[in-house]
Amino acid sequence: MSVSSKVVSLVLLSLLFPRALFAEQRVINNNPIVIGHFSFSVPSDWIPFSAADNATTRRSFSSSLAPGFIQYTKIGEPEPRMEGFEIFQKPNEGQIIGWTLILPKQKDFLKKILNKENIQFQKQKNMAGGQIKSGSSRLYKVNGIDIVRVDVEMVNGGKSTNLQFWSSKNPRVITTLMIGLRPHKSVQSEKEFESILLSLVVSKEIKNSHKIYY
Repeated sequence: MSVSSKVVSLVLLSLLFPRALFAEQRVINNNPIVIGHFSFSVPSDWIPFSAADNATTRRSFSSSLAPGFIQYTKIGEPEPRMEGFEIFQKPNEGQIIGWTLILPKQKDFLKKILNKENIQFQKQKNMAGGQIKSGSSRLYKVNGIDIVRVDVEMVNGGKSTNLQFWSSKNPRVITTLMIGLRPHKSVQSEKEFESILLSLVVSKEIKNSHKIYY
């Protein structure tokens, strides 16, 4: 299973099974949050995981995505890996997960991401047994820059938006942001969901990237 299809599967799983994640919390003083190419604002009641819970969740998430790394492995290139990772939650209502993947250098990769998302979204929709109410996979402009956006709304009321970006300025890096709301979310959480998306800023080049993304 590709990285792209695994991400879609994780999105659908979180919406089909609306269990809350309860974790110790930590304070992050910088807002907006910066992950790879993305910066975005997080509402005050969406709380970051503690360092320990963040590390545990990161390991689990990375293990889930790892089988999809095989297709990108190249002799003489660094092994594909997850780099940045952050997770926030509004207990019982919503979740934000952002991360970066480091791959061997890619070319014209945004179109490849979109094509894979289109194919995988249709496959997952067919496999969901009518539990997907609506959804789409498309290019979407943020501050004049195209990114890949996948929206999913479930019959049970859960919804998510998955955003991905790649740039030739940092040809090894894919940045992903996944925002989800659980069924029976409040009107306030719906507004916060939209405010997170509206706050998003995309940068084609990652500052200080030579320190991490070589």
